[in-house]
Formats: sequence, C-alpha cells, structure tokens
Amino acid sequence: MAEDGRGDITRDRPPPPLPRDAGGAPSAAGRAHRSPPPPRSGEHDLDPPVFELRPIAPARQDRPAPPLPPSGTAQPSSGEGPSRRSLLNRALTVTTLLVTVLGVAGTVAHAVGGSPEPNSTVTVTAAPAGRGSVLTLSGLLDDGAADRSAVEDAVAAVVTCKRRLVGPRVQDLRDATHHGRTLLRQLTALPVQDVPRGADLVARVRQTWTAWQAAERHYLTWASRIDDGGRCTQWSGEKLMGDREAKRAQRAEAGLVRFWNASVAPAYGLPPRSTPGG
Repeated sequence: MAEDGRGDITRDRPPPPLPRDAGGAPSAAGRAHRSPPPPRSGEHDLDPPVFELRPIAPARQDRPAPPLPPSGTAQPSSGEGPSRRSLLNRALTVTTLLVTVLGVAGTVAHAVGGSPEPNSTVTVTAAPAGRGSVLTLSGLLDDGAADRSAVEDAVAAVVTCKRRLVGPRVQDLRDATHHGRTLLRQLTALPVQDVPRGADLVARVRQTWTAWQAAERHYLTWASRIDDGGRCTQWSGEKLMGDREAKRAQRAEAGLVRFWNASVAPAYGLPPRSTPGG
C-alpha cells in the first residue's frame, strides 16, 4: 500500500533481492549486509524485552541435623558473644560471691570488735605527750651503750702493748670519739618540752656522755702514741686519766638509769635500763 503524497517510500515494498552465489543460496556478503525488516504498521517502537539466563547453583546436599542436647542444658546461641542465659548465670555467680564475701567480713568484724553493750562507755587512753622524743632518746642511749662496749674492748687490747693488736683498736677509739660528738649534737636538738621533767632527763644524759667523751679522748691519745712506737710505760699517764674520767661517767650513768627507771619507763611503758656490769 502506497503512502499518500507526503512520502515516496511505502511500508509494503519488498526488500531488494540478496546477492546469491553459484548454487542459488544467499551469499555471505548478502547475509552480513541484510538489514532487519522495518516494523509493521501498528507496532510500538519499543525494544523487545531481553531475558537473561543465569546458571542455577547446584543444590546443596542435605547434611544430617546435629543431635538435640539433653533436656535441662543451655542451648548454644547463634552469632557472636555469650548467650543471654550465659550472661545471666555469670551475673548470678558474681552476686553470690559478693554476698558470701560481705557476710564473712561482717562475721569477722563482729567476732573481733564485738558489739558494744548498751549504755557502755569506751575509754580511749591517749598516748602521753612527748612519746616520740622519749623513744628517740632511748635509741640514742642504745647507740651510746654500744660505743662504751667498743671502747672497753679497745682499752683491753691496747693494755697488752702488742702493736699488732693496738693498730686496729686505735681506729675503734677514733670512731667512738667521733660518734660521741654526734650523739651530743643530736641530744641538743631533741625537743623535750612535752616530756615530764624532760630538761632534767637531758641534763643527766649530757653529763654522762660528756664524761665518756673525756675518757675516750685520753684513751685515744694513749693508744695512738703506742701505735706510733712509743713505750707503754711512757704514756701510762693518759691511760690513768682516761680511767678517772670513765669512773666519773659510770657514776653519772648510774644516776641516769635510776631516774629513767623511776620516772620515764613507767610513764611511757618502756623497759627498765641497767648500768654496764650492773
């Protein structure tokens, strides 16, 4: 059917013949250049639907289902992290432990401290004033007693007049003399204003240590001269003066010990003291 006067191409015009080969079949060039037929009248110009064929995955072989756990056991949860039942069990365990610990602690506290009876008064005894200073002075007295023992051993060795024994003892006497001066400085700096009769106590200690210091200086001079090659009889005067000062120190120390045992030790709960050899 021919179009009206607006075109010279008709829709029903047959396509031109394809070139054919010697056998009468369409040639390859003709097949390659043949254009698709135009759409018929009344058909929509929309493209035909395209269906994509996708390979179907092979069916997975069925595996036997895992055996069911016995009744009363917790079912394992799928996914990550502990199950809700597991978290609940842990919380209950922690709570039980806390309650147990608190109960034991309360029982121990009650057994140790006990519960006060109604209308009972608790008496708290305050530490006596100046206890720290008294304890410090007690330690200083122990150090001084150790020095006295070292001095007595040194004098006993020097009396033999054997130079192989005198040399080491000279150093012992020198150390005791130096330490005695240090003890006197520490005694002066010790606060005793809160100690009952603290000034009297310090005065007695200072008298004792000063006498011992004098004796140690005489003993040191005597031992040093003998160690330098002097004769024992030549320096016996230093030894006698040392003995005299040592006796004075012993008398002062005896009075100090009596004062300590009567006034200081009972007031502060300290053990009594004794004089060397007493």
